[in-house]
Amino acid sequence: MVPKEKANFVSMLGRIIILVALGVVFTRPYPSYGQGCECFEDDKKVFFFYWGYNRSAYLRSDLKMHGAGYNYELSQVFAKDKPEEFDPRVYFNLFKLSIPQFNIRLGYRLNEKWAVSLGYDHMKYVVQSGQETTLSGTIDSSASSQYAGVYDNANFYLTDNFLHFEHTDGLNFITVELDYVSTLWTSDNRKFWLENRSGIAPGVLYPRTDVNIFGTPGPNIWNLAGGGVALKSEMRLNMWKYFFIQTTAKAGLLFLPRIQTTGNKGEYAKQNIQFLEGFWAVGANFKI
Repeated sequence: MVPKEKANFVSMLGRIIILVALGVVFTRPYPSYGQGCECFEDDKKVFFFYWGYNRSAYLRSDLKMHGAGYNYELSQVFAKDKPEEFDPRVYFNLFKLSIPQFNIRLGYRLNEKWAVSLGYDHMKYVVQSGQETTLSGTIDSSASSQYAGVYDNANFYLTDNFLHFEHTDGLNFITVELDYVSTLWTSDNRKFWLENRSGIAPGVLYPRTDVNIFGTPGPNIWNLAGGGVALKSEMRLNMWKYFFIQTTAKAGLLFLPRIQTTGNKGEYAKQNIQFLEGFWAVGANFKI
């Protein structure tokens, strides 16, 4: 990992550690959910919904490509996210809200201490062209006359002409989250209260991967490519009893054993991704 990558990754990891530590330190008796704040009279049957936007960082990973006439692995490939430049016409347009890297979630407050939710993180992952990597495997001339050969940990300069690979229509991580909730602070008038929510998020990966192999564009197929799990911690500031804002940090591991690349049987990519994610969101509490 180059120094700049490492600095960014360590910075995000530090934020996650701080959030988790705060959750542990402050997990002690506090005013109950129903008594210490202006909440719903019955703390059960309370739902919440939020929408937000994320940034993510990734450790280097090995990328394996299988197809007709080629079977190779690129080692320690570097990838970045692809945030949408802020434009009110995109971020505040109901028909374009899903273009940036977003998070959406619907949850249910089980009781004072536990909450469960379903949602997904629309992250983006772009393998960077122009990087130095190593190549192992075989490429037949029927697949590419330019790159045909047998490679054994050969130094390789990755270009889009060889492989363009990105999950930009979504490295979509669909998860069920189970959170432990701790109330950290309540205002004197009980209209505002701060919570830490820390938990685990297992789920599945449903990306639409943009792949060009040896200069040939792929069909960008939606596919169930694997699964993963993440740990998360968030700070949520509730306002009155209906609205909240929050900031969240996640760290996780994604397993993608079969990423569809061309639509042809037996042609796929394979990789495992370690990631850090941070996002902010706005949301609402409500009862049905």
